[in-house]
Formats: sequence, C-alpha cells, structure tokens
Amino acid sequence: MTQQQDIDEKIQLVPFNPQWKEIYKSETDYLKNQLGSEMIDIQHIGSTAVPAIYSKPIIDMMIGIDNLENSGLITQKLVEFGYQYFGEANVPGRLYFRKRNKYNFNIALCQYQGDIWTNNILFRNYLLKHPEAAEAYSTFKKNAFDSGADTLLKYSTMKHTFIDEMIRNARKAGERHE
Repeated sequence: MTQQQDIDEKIQLVPFNPQWKEIYKSETDYLKNQLGSEMIDIQHIGSTAVPAIYSKPIIDMMIGIDNLENSGLITQKLVEFGYQYFGEANVPGRLYFRKRNKYNFNIALCQYQGDIWTNNILFRNYLLKHPEAAEAYSTFKKNAFDSGADTLLKYSTMKHTFIDEMIRNARKAGERHE
C-alpha cells in the first residue's frame, strides 16, 4: 500500500459538538506538557473550531515550530503518543499526523507564521467572524459529502477551491492571522 492509500479513510459529517473545544483543550494541555519547548504554538483549526457547522468528528490541530528541518524529535514524540505519521502527505511544508481512538485527532506540523500556518488561521478566523461564510462552507461540505465524497482524499479535493476562495476573501477583508 502506498502512503496515499494509507492516509485515505472513510469519513462522516456530523453537526457541531460543543464538547470539541474541551476535547481539543485536553489534548493540547497534554501535548504542551509533553512537547514543551519543541513547539512554538498550537492552534485548534478546521471545522471543529467553528460553531454551528458540519464537521468530520476529528479535532484538527496545528503545531507551529521554528523549522520543519528540526522536526525529528517532535515527530518521534508524537508517534510515541499514538499518532500515525504520514510525512507531507502531498502538502509540501506540512507534516501530517493522525490519531484514531476514543477521540480522533489530526495534527498539521508546520513552520510557525509560515504560509500554511497563516492560511489556516486566516480561514478559521474568517469563518468565526463571518457566520454567512461559515454557513456557506457548511452547506458546501454537506453537499460534497452527499454527492459521494465520503473518503478523506475525495472530500478534501472537493473542498480545496472553496477554501482557497475563503482565504482570498479573508485577505481582501483585511483579516488577521493571530
């Protein structure tokens, strides 16, 4: 099996769950305690960070570090904590990890304040500040899923253009990535 096949998985979409914030906080507290100075920051990204929209029941987190070339120790530790490692997984500049257990997590490890970091924060913040955009994204995701995009790779591919447009809108609106 190739890495591409390994990473693909069946997905489901569910309504927003207010417990996701606490699940994220619990895992983040654990990671901060274990990784300490290995990381600069950790953020809750993805749809589980945005109230009232459909989401995969997977908490997406982004860990910022100074340079991906220095990711060896943090990668080793994440694997020890039960995360599967998938390398860049077709996204240059981002290392992808996932853990499937009682709660499901994805981690994007990337350069702090780099393009991937900035775009993810811009997108999340734009959806948080613009409920109409969040609703449009939720509807788009539901329609994509209902049309048969029920695997991670197919679903992610269908969302790509929509997400890029939202990031452009965020930049035009002068949104910040803090």
